[in-house]
Amino acid sequence: MYVRIAGTTRLADEYMIKELLFEGSNRYFDQALCIELTITDEDIDALCKAMKEQAVKNAHNEEQKASIKDVGKQQLRSWGVLIERDGKDYPSNAFAILTGCGGLHVATQCGVFKGATKEVFVDRREYTGPLWEQIDEAFQFVLRNIHLGATIVGIYRQDVYEIPPDAIRELIINAMVHRSYLDHGTIQVAVYDNRLEITSPGKLPMGQTLERMKEGYSKIRNEALARAFSYMNLIEHWGSGIPRIIGKVKAAGLREPEFIGGEVDLRINIYRGREKSICNTGILR
Repeated sequence: MYVRIAGTTRLADEYMIKELLFEGSNRYFDQALCIELTITDEDIDALCKAMKEQAVKNAHNEEQKASIKDVGKQQLRSWGVLIERDGKDYPSNAFAILTGCGGLHVATQCGVFKGATKEVFVDRREYTGPLWEQIDEAFQFVLRNIHLGATIVGIYRQDVYEIPPDAIRELIINAMVHRSYLDHGTIQVAVYDNRLEITSPGKLPMGQTLERMKEGYSKIRNEALARAFSYMNLIEHWGSGIPRIIGKVKAAGLREPEFIGGEVDLRINIYRGREKSICNTGILR
């Protein structure tokens, strides 16, 4: 099988063929049975408990916290996190991805580089485990390795990161929920002297383009993960994430984020350019 990529015709690899088969049949890889994983009722209960804890942690206010309901087996089945067959529950790929268990190697690679290329490593980390832990660890890694300055609001001193933390976190979450898990690559979070770069594996879904994505058009690749993330208050309105990130970055006085690729992977750059506008305290380790 041959496919058109970036104006060229090339032989489709195994990943590309599987991706096309799922898209063509209107199915989702994350809702397919994970044959490498065996689970117990205790495993299911542990996931439900952890997800509710995340939902409470990520709630915006007390009213939202109070409205959070328990999540159970029936809810997981409706999302596609569990698959019921003959009265027994089996894990989907989403269950394996969310928990970090099973035969799927899901990891987030983070690195700090000297200069503007990958030639010289300063620091590197690889995070595994539940997706919500990977999000927090990658987010904290970035905050430790960008500049923290200060501004005066009224009579008070207020700490200000050179890149808005909300935009950083949303970009990492966006990469987690929208990447291709058929592709065996990892999400890469790289801090360079001049930019933050986040790369997620997999081509854009059929019908999605960089321009449509920037305008807020959402094409869900991982239905079960999207619903689980929505319950955990990790994503809000589908499709609003990228426009919101662009708005936050521009409001901070930085240039609009740069979107690159889409044929094999998606790379988003936020350029670091606030060093002259705030008092830097240096890179925190």
